[in-house]
Amino acid sequence: MSRRWKSSAAYLLVAATMGCSGSDPADPGSDDMPDPGFVSVSLVVPNVNDRAIMFRLTGGAIDSLTNQGAAFFTAAETGTNMYRVVLTGALVNGVVARFWMPDRRQIGSYTGVVEQAAASTYEQQDVSAYGMSIVR
Repeated sequence: MSRRWKSSAAYLLVAATMGCSGSDPADPGSDDMPDPGFVSVSLVVPNVNDRAIMFRLTGGAIDSLTNQGAAFFTAAETGTNMYRVVLTGALVNGVVARFWMPDRRQIGSYTGVVEQAAASTYEQQDVSAYGMSIVR
């Protein structure tokens, strides 16, 4: 083999190796490409007689917000990335809504906060006992 051929082969090997770095087929979020998709809003309710809650979602672009069981009413504040959601019906622990976000790698910047809750008797509940998380 000539010296020139060996040097060309080594250059091609290095270039091919560098071109393949940064992406792992088993981990679609391992490169710099956005990871769009649906995420779930999970609720923890402390009372068995909860019948209505209002919560706020913030953090970034939210699209295609859908309910997962309870009756569902939404309102978006124009010019912001904030949605207010009212759920009514027999509320239980677990996923209550889903929405699409442009990059699920940014899920940590999204928050859900329970603002109001009411029992079946319409009595206001203490919202400090409720929990909400946004998960894949």
